[in-house]
Amino acid sequence: MGQQPQDHQRAHDLAKRYGSDSLAYFNTRWDKDLFFQNSKIFLAYRRILEVALVSGDPVGPPELVAEIMGEFRRFCAQSGWRLACLASKEDHVPLYRSAGLKVFFLGEEAVIRLDGFSLEGRRARGPRQAISKLQKMGATMEFMFNIGIPHHLRHDLERVSKDWLGDYPETGFSMGLGRLFDLEDPDCLVCIAYDSHMPMEKGKRQD
Repeated sequence: MGQQPQDHQRAHDLAKRYGSDSLAYFNTRWDKDLFFQNSKIFLAYRRILEVALVSGDPVGPPELVAEIMGEFRRFCAQSGWRLACLASKEDHVPLYRSAGLKVFFLGEEAVIRLDGFSLEGRRARGPRQAISKLQKMGATMEFMFNIGIPHHLRHDLERVSKDWLGDYPETGFSMGLGRLFDLEDPDCLVCIAYDSHMPMEKGKRQD
């Protein structure tokens, strides 16, 4: 299990070019196996016992999705594995069904359109009360791109993560990279929360 550096870079490039949803980039985890179709499209999976579990959808030109799924299904059959997919797009349901898979609805991804979002009105009462409670507690937050986090703050955040995880490794499959603060991901946006006793890194508080 795992990847060669050149395959990882190919997957990284394809994810940046064709990743059209919030899960595509997570396919660049180092501990996933990669299956390519003519170097133009790939899918990421992990073998669990005799099941090949694909995370998310194939990443590449949409017109090649059916082709790579067919090829991967044949690869699984030759290997004696069963095929399963996790967190697939609704648009691809007919494709997966045609591949002989059964489809189960597990949930939906929430998308907030900020240009039309408002905390006014009864429907937003819950979020409005939660924000008010945090403000009264003196909690604040700021956002930094991974590449711009100062070394001393990076050290503090890594310690917080280590204290929180304890002896457990950082895990994730379809929604985690497993490489906290790695400079391979310079554009990852990190949200840093502070309580009322911790000054913000930039020296000024933001409510």
